[in-house]
Amino acid sequence: MTSLDKHQALNEQLQDCLALCAAGNSDAFAKLYTLTASKFLAILLKMIPNEAECADVLQDAYLSIWHAAHRYDPAKGKPFTWMLVITRNKALDRLRKQSRDRAVETLSTDLVATLKDESNSPHDDMQVTMLRDLLVPHISKLKPHVAKAVIMSAIEGSSAREIGEHFGVSTNTAKSWIRRGLQRVRTDFERSPAQDRLYKLIN
Repeated sequence: MTSLDKHQALNEQLQDCLALCAAGNSDAFAKLYTLTASKFLAILLKMIPNEAECADVLQDAYLSIWHAAHRYDPAKGKPFTWMLVITRNKALDRLRKQSRDRAVETLSTDLVATLKDESNSPHDDMQVTMLRDLLVPHISKLKPHVAKAVIMSAIEGSSAREIGEHFGVSTNTAKSWIRRGLQRVRTDFERSPAQDRLYKLIN
């Protein structure tokens, strides 16, 4: 049997399994997992070089496949490809989350470094930490370069020209980033309970 024949035979089995999964057949789901898990794990490991992370992603992917089995349409594509798309999307979601988490961590560190002063009292340091916890969730929703521009402008006191030079963009572009970023943070902040907490903190 050629590799093409094997792939065709696999797709035929997967199609049957998905049809049974759609009807709630757990045995068919177990078979579907056995037929594909090692293949998908190998693909995931090329995207996320962490076996534990990949195992989590794989579990999420198969849970989605189980719940979405009734939506699989053989007329629109092969079952292996359909399942692979779901698995890859889960991996991409995980990678995006990791990227956001790293950005939030960096942003948090930057804010503390900017606000903290060697002459601060323990009370001042506590206020800095609280201020960071209040602002980071809102600023972190911005694109990383816009968030950094907002911090440089509003907290560090850098000019639009200096920010433009830092990023290698024009002064007008830097101004646009700052304006849009501050508008977004202000709107998001005004919709949250954090506004009252910040008022109590600074008064």
